[in-house]
Amino acid sequence: MEIRVLKYFLAAAREENITRAAAHLHITQPTLSRQLMQMEEELGVKLFRRGKYKILLTEEGMLLPGDAQYVKTVSGIEQSLACMCPYVYEAAVSPHLASRIEGNPVMLQEVVKGFEEVCRQYDYVTMEGSGGIVCPIRYDDEQQLFLADIIQALRLPVLLVADAGL
Repeated sequence: MEIRVLKYFLAAAREENITRAAAHLHITQPTLSRQLMQMEEELGVKLFRRGKYKILLTEEGMLLPGDAQYVKTVSGIEQSLACMCPYVYEAAVSPHLASRIEGNPVMLQEVVKGFEEVCRQYDYVTMEGSGGIVCPIRYDDEQQLFLADIIQALRLPVLLVADAGL
């Protein structure tokens, strides 16, 4: 799959409209539609629910870490992927940089709220960190938030797994 096609997918997902996405990309609407359908064919999943004037991502089309889908499948839980991973960024950089680039900083109170909601639904909850124990999750003028802060706020018992080469 070409990077160009991934950009098409991201534009369509962001615009929620094929015509607007095509205009933004400076390509024709039929070209964009065809590329997205070929992408779905190549991946073997339906990425969008298409309406007359609006397209929405399906659960399979959401930009989410692959391990979340694996955990959901293996565990058999019904929880949506969006609920499992409320903060997901397109940029493949540390969370604090990605959140700044995309304008969606991690809010500790949202993490706490989501965690408490999940704990009410399930007997056992496992959380996975991102970027390492000392990697900033959010680092801006308003707040400096590290994984250790989230662990402390949620009062989580911790099992730290690290590469021996670190």
